[in-house]
Amino acid sequence: MNHQELPGQIGFDGITQEDRVYQNAVERVRLAHEVAKGEKLYVAFSGGKDSTVLWGIVCDAARADGIPVGQYAQRHYNITGMDPPELIYHMRENCPDLQWHMYEESFWRLVVRKGPPTRIARWCCAELKERGGMGCVCCTGVRWAESVRRKTTRASFEVFGRRESRMLFNDNDEARRQFEHCVPKSKRMCNPLVDWTDDNIWNYIRDRGLPYCRLYDEGFERLGCIGCPMAGDRRGDEFSRWPKYKELYIRAFDRMLAYGRLNGKKLTTWQTGQDVFDWWMDDKNMDSPVPGQIEWEEWGQP
Repeated sequence: MNHQELPGQIGFDGITQEDRVYQNAVERVRLAHEVAKGEKLYVAFSGGKDSTVLWGIVCDAARADGIPVGQYAQRHYNITGMDPPELIYHMRENCPDLQWHMYEESFWRLVVRKGPPTRIARWCCAELKERGGMGCVCCTGVRWAESVRRKTTRASFEVFGRRESRMLFNDNDEARRQFEHCVPKSKRMCNPLVDWTDDNIWNYIRDRGLPYCRLYDEGFERLGCIGCPMAGDRRGDEFSRWPKYKELYIRAFDRMLAYGRLNGKKLTTWQTGQDVFDWWMDDKNMDSPVPGQIEWEEWGQP
């Protein structure tokens, strides 16, 4: 029978689950910094609860190694133009060291040539969030608890190259060896919090009195791009709170249809941006392609 410790429960070795995941997270960051060979760790930061804890763990690892955190790591935020205003205010007020990176092409222009983002076509993450850090050792706040799929597709150490990606599971010696010897041009990823639960996250924040975005206190369980397909039925609540973004989506979908017609492309039965928006807000459509939908990338630049 598998033995799974709960937060606060003491394991066979006398260490609580919370202490164990904390120690593992710090050691993962320390290994990542060792592999970086004097270069600063690239810490992917979003302003949410997970990246708040991630930065705390990086700071703890820097102290354990006796190195000022400013020489140890740098946190980076990729501007998407889609994050809640309250989240942006929180980061501007509480993260003075944060480096902000502007996108090369706005989300709204990308919609015109790539179509509506869905759970099976999340081009928005690849275009707006995941391009930074090539050639670096990166730390992210990815956690298995966020989705069932991540339990089988994400690991504590990973390598992403131009043509392939590899998961290096479970902190074993072979995984560490591969992580250390991968070519520098690839993006080497360390996910220190991969096995943390929500309780672990919130206990760390509260025990240390870390500032966090007030939207969590208003009932939001996740903070990310407004309208993200991964939010499921909660997208309706997001558009109720920030209705301007609904208008922006509909206008972008209108431009998408106009550009398609200009290029002789017929897009199913959609006639207006509102038609696209209504289809897009039906959560069951987020896991399947649109019947008869064209290959968006064939359009080229608008």
